[in-house]
Amino acid sequence: MKSNSYDKNNIFSIKLRELSDEEMTKYDVQKDTLSLAMQPIVKSALEFKGHLLLVELNNGAIKINDKTFTDKEFKDLINPTITSDEELVVLYHLTEDSVYQDFIHINDLFFNAIYDARDKYLTKKYGFNFREDDRFKGEEIHESQIKIPCISNQLTEVEYKKIKYSL
Repeated sequence: MKSNSYDKNNIFSIKLRELSDEEMTKYDVQKDTLSLAMQPIVKSALEFKGHLLLVELNNGAIKINDKTFTDKEFKDLINPTITSDEELVVLYHLTEDSVYQDFIHINDLFFNAIYDARDKYLTKKYGFNFREDDRFKGEEIHESQIKIPCISNQLTEVEYKKIKYSL
């Protein structure tokens, strides 16, 4: 995402100071560490045996395999997968045309679908709803998190392309 798009909207009206030489050295070390830590996501995605959903967000549009999905179509696509016995991983990339609201929107859709599935699971097994009832103990909530995991990650453009063209 371009930072100048935020300046136009005055959403983030701050300017960061320049880093000192000492801070830059520290940043370079952290940057190398982070880039090494991020590389395995491509390898892990390619070796993943569950359901892998590779999503591109382009200026508010949700695209999977270059096909645009509405919010309802996206939910309908992931809901059966969430309740299956295989793990679902959603990897998403925000294009340069995207705005911060797109990031919030895709996470809202995904996490609400996960929480809805956990609610159904807990209601069926224990007879009350996670979001509407505070009688749940940590054990039941943890059980629902194990049964219906919530795994998503934002990809850089390079990571997205590596995964997309390798699948």
